[in-house]
Amino acid sequence: MEPKRVPYPLRQERIREESERAGRPQLDPGLKDRFEAMPKLPVRLIVCPLGKAANQGGIIRLAECFRLERVDVDLGGEDMADFSGSAGSLNWVDVQWRSARESIEEARRLGYRIYALSLTDHAQDVANIQFEFPCALVLGSEGDGIPADVLAMCEVTLAIPLYGLCTSLNVSQAAAICVHEMVRQSRGHEPAREGSRRLKGLTSPAFGDS
Repeated sequence: MEPKRVPYPLRQERIREESERAGRPQLDPGLKDRFEAMPKLPVRLIVCPLGKAANQGGIIRLAECFRLERVDVDLGGEDMADFSGSAGSLNWVDVQWRSARESIEEARRLGYRIYALSLTDHAQDVANIQFEFPCALVLGSEGDGIPADVLAMCEVTLAIPLYGLCTSLNVSQAAAICVHEMVRQSRGHEPAREGSRRLKGLTSPAFGDS
């Protein structure tokens, strides 16, 4: 059952209207019409109960920014979701509401490599991981981490070395570092927007556009 949602003000339409009134050109016209047909990176984010529901929106936004396949969210018995950090990304991301164990079991049946983001004694530096695709990245809360029974289902544990006094990053920040490394290692996953394509040195139109 889809959970209740914390009210989120839909700002996107207002932003578009203000841009038109100010005479600012629309970025990448027609992109939204083509977006659904664009290939997604075969990566799933499996989100354990986070404790702070506000992190859900940031993770969904991350999945949209890098055009990931899916986000599975385990609410841990709660019936409230908070998308205040998603910036409208929920419209473009496949989000499933299910337990983390169910998500991992399904992913493994489909041949996904299961990675866990968790600072354990056996964790490897994310920079040293050679990611195998398709794959899933399991995320836990900043306080409690990934539940032990869920962590035991994962095949590789990775972590991010920190250089200050804090012992952890915000979960969406940590996930972003891992996902960026996944995208960097992937082959053929190209940005959709023209500005990002220029950063990658891509001069041809995206996905067969004329």
